[in-house]
Amino acid sequence: MPSLAQADTGELQWAKISSPELVNLCDIAVAPEPRSLFAATYNSSGPEVVWRSAGEPLGKFWGSVLTLDTTSDRIILRLSPDYSRDYTIYVAEVGGYLIALSHDRGNSWEELRAPGRIVDLIVQDKDTIYIALPGGFVQKSTDAVWTWQEPVDSGLSEINMLTVAEEGMLFVGGRNGEVAYSQDGGNTFSKIPEDIGKGDVQVVADIDYSKNGVIYAATNLPDEGIWRWSLRTSTAWQQIDRATTAQNSGQCVAGLAVGSEGTLYALRLEPVNGNKGGVVRFLNPSSPNLSQIEVDSLSFGLPMGTSFDPNTVFPNTLPYLKLSGNSEDNELWAVDTANDAIYQFQDTLCMVAPTLATPGDGTTILPDCGGYIYQLGLSWLELPGAITYEVAIYRDSTCIERIWLGNSDTTGIVVSDNSSQLATGNTYYWRVRSVSPIKSQWSEVRRFAVGFGAAGICQAVVPGNGAADVSISNISFVWNPELSPTEYEITLSKNADLSNPIITTKTSLSAYQYAGALDYSTTYFWGVRITRPVSGLLAVFTFSTRATPDVIASAAWQSPSAQAKPVPLATTPNWAWLIIGICLALIAATLILIFRSRHSPRQ
Repeated sequence: MPSLAQADTGELQWAKISSPELVNLCDIAVAPEPRSLFAATYNSSGPEVVWRSAGEPLGKFWGSVLTLDTTSDRIILRLSPDYSRDYTIYVAEVGGYLIALSHDRGNSWEELRAPGRIVDLIVQDKDTIYIALPGGFVQKSTDAVWTWQEPVDSGLSEINMLTVAEEGMLFVGGRNGEVAYSQDGGNTFSKIPEDIGKGDVQVVADIDYSKNGVIYAATNLPDEGIWRWSLRTSTAWQQIDRATTAQNSGQCVAGLAVGSEGTLYALRLEPVNGNKGGVVRFLNPSSPNLSQIEVDSLSFGLPMGTSFDPNTVFPNTLPYLKLSGNSEDNELWAVDTANDAIYQFQDTLCMVAPTLATPGDGTTILPDCGGYIYQLGLSWLELPGAITYEVAIYRDSTCIERIWLGNSDTTGIVVSDNSSQLATGNTYYWRVRSVSPIKSQWSEVRRFAVGFGAAGICQAVVPGNGAADVSISNISFVWNPELSPTEYEITLSKNADLSNPIITTKTSLSAYQYAGALDYSTTYFWGVRITRPVSGLLAVFTFSTRATPDVIASAAWQSPSAQAKPVPLATTPNWAWLIIGICLALIAATLILIFRSRHSPRQ
């Protein structure tokens, strides 16, 4: 019976799928809903077989859905990009002419022939396919292999693989470091003028290709690098993995794939051993700033000697990395040709980021008595799959000027700012991500401000912090003294960071008398620093001066009419109200008598 060895729930590592039926594995295809896994095996003395596994767990039970007696004894599997709707899968004989296709998930098949020996096959939709032929030619069918258009020269001497992007966009990886492309559905081809190396090329389009024109390419030769090119702006290839190739680990690429959110994966074909083999993962691969591309190596759970090498099965380096997934994660699939096994890796951190908890966005934090924050607690919610988090604090909201970096294996960290970076009167920005076992996306960016005044014993006495209506002349500055200083420096400025100071002077006392005059209705900031022994800025305080005398006089002055006392209303005496009441009663009685006399019946 087939067996499935999977990683523990929540662990990020490769899971192995093996089965007695899957002998001489040569290719796989992972179908979305309805979810199923197809595998192809070859046999030098019998027919090639296509197997299908459905249900959960995927890979536990297998059944044969197609046998195909080929001449070359090698077949590949290709799904329609819209498989979840059209249920279409193609099987092609590499080095031969046979093509089989199914429009019902492999339940029934048609067997047809290609016009030439197949190097590779790619599916654009259920009826439209391209095949690569010897000599660098590409041929197209738009009616599910029944008829073929004339072959078109790609401009390459030989083709390694094909891939499609959006409708009508076709890319060709050559066998000598070249890349060609067609923007009109394979009618004409253009070659990128610069090559990336000498080996078999893998090429794939960026997820935002329609906007940025970016493609990625790599070869199967050691340490030739992974490169990108924009068909809109590039004049030269740009390498995105210099740190990896600088290790001289012998990286050879046998497949490139891009997730729906933009993550780039590169399958390494050399056997797993230390820093060799596995998959290289790139977050933000299209970022204009190369420093913002985040690289990880995915080899967790792969036994030493695991080899994702298609060259042991096929005459060229056909794409061997298959990608599936959903809105929450990417699933990577590859064939271990050395051990007849299928490996699957579920990347649950490529689309998510930690959720920040405290402090809340825009929080103002009081400094210690020295005017700085020396103990700052930051926290966030647990991110499933993450082991170690990285926390960064910046001076700017674009997160370029970083001033602090720390790691935590819990969902919180205490910033111990011995370097005195978090100064009073400034705003800072922070964010968090997972860095182990692999990187996640960065969290949202939050900000906090370091307030004025201090949380400790160092306090302004005169003028008090936040004081208003302060005199503009003969101002005394007094603060609580620190222990054993021999000299202070006081600075007065209109700016919170004490730039462009009005005064900067030294004193041996914890007080200073300013002899100059300040402006009316103005906010000022003053700070005190110990200069002997050197200790840095103690605290920054603020106050506002009184309004101008003209404004005060205007507010105090009132017109004579406004100052006159109001004349009370005359009061009606009680006897007058009594007479008025009697008169009203007599009038009412008279009206009643008149009414009755008019309506009494005649005798």
